[in-house]
Amino acid sequence: MEPNLKLSKDEGDVLPDPTSYRSIIGKLIYLTITWADISFAVNRLSQFLSLPRLPHLKAAQRILQYLKGRPGEGLCFPSSSQPQLKAYAESNFTAHDLHLKVFLDSDWGSCLNTRRSVTGYWIFLSNSLISWK
Repeated sequence: MEPNLKLSKDEGDVLPDPTSYRSIIGKLIYLTITWADISFAVNRLSQFLSLPRLPHLKAAQRILQYLKGRPGEGLCFPSSSQPQLKAYAESNFTAHDLHLKVFLDSDWGSCLNTRRSVTGYWIFLSNSLISWK
């Protein structure tokens, strides 16, 4: 999504058939499980499901272009059967070996319709993602 793009529920032409827009957004919501970086944009676009307009569709298509340009990226949840992780899990490590990292991003009051803020976060324990929004 473009950084300075301000979407509104009243601007642009109403889509004649909102089914395709709703389908795209539903699939993008599913993809946010492994693509945390699109969560904010998909959340924002999902607010217009009842009456989508042309600018909303264009923003959704831009997200699809972003995903198409980055195949193989996204979050990787490794299994404990991988050799390097298995050796790490079997070693006698202490709590000092674990590091908690938190990344946070906020968009203060930029929603044109509600004037609410939107916040997203990612929490890592060592190199493993344990929570996000």
